[in-house]
Amino acid sequence: MVLSDFVLLSFFAVGLSLFSQIINKFLIDEKLVENIKNEMKDLNSKLKNVDPNSKDFETIQNRQIELNTQLMKMQLKPMFFTFLPFILVFQVMASMFAYAPIDLNSTLNINIQGTGDIYSECLNISTHVNNTFSQEAKVSNTECIINLNNINKTINMGERKIIKFETQHLSATIIPEKKIYIHLPFNLPLVGNKFGWLGTYIILSLISTMVSTPILKKISFKK
Repeated sequence: MVLSDFVLLSFFAVGLSLFSQIINKFLIDEKLVENIKNEMKDLNSKLKNVDPNSKDFETIQNRQIELNTQLMKMQLKPMFFTFLPFILVFQVMASMFAYAPIDLNSTLNINIQGTGDIYSECLNISTHVNNTFSQEAKVSNTECIINLNNINKTINMGERKIIKFETQHLSATIIPEKKIYIHLPFNLPLVGNKFGWLGTYIILSLISTMVSTPILKKISFKK
């Protein structure tokens, strides 16, 4: 299952990377972008040799602003086509890959709010709650029931999302374990050595972009 999830996540990463790059090639005039950048480079060189109080200085600055605006509009254009699809696909990926499926010996984070009694044999919990209660618990039985003020709620095996139960005086939030896809033997600064779905997606997407960019540069999608 871990392998199939990783492979599926890889398909998402490669697919979105290619989709984004192809949209860019269709909507961005690469020759025009290169010309603008070259002109801006020339203007920067000229600006160093021009008196800041002269009219030429102001003319060059105005031209730089004009070119920057043109470049920004061109680079933002693909976002109008990719933003909404990316948001929708990321929501789907989060629901599919964020959490490991609940199973025997899974560790669940149990958070209870309200007032009343909770009991669960499979989670080894039996307590009275007054305001809040939080505890990590291991699933010891595949038929797992949590009783909230004498109302039974079933925790289904295979669930891979945050589960919420509510009774008249109690509300329970059950959070499965986050799924780790990459576990490095060393720590990286700021990010550590464990990567969930998002970190793994970013790594795979970067690799895909680095591999596909030189190939796509040789392909023209425009007539």
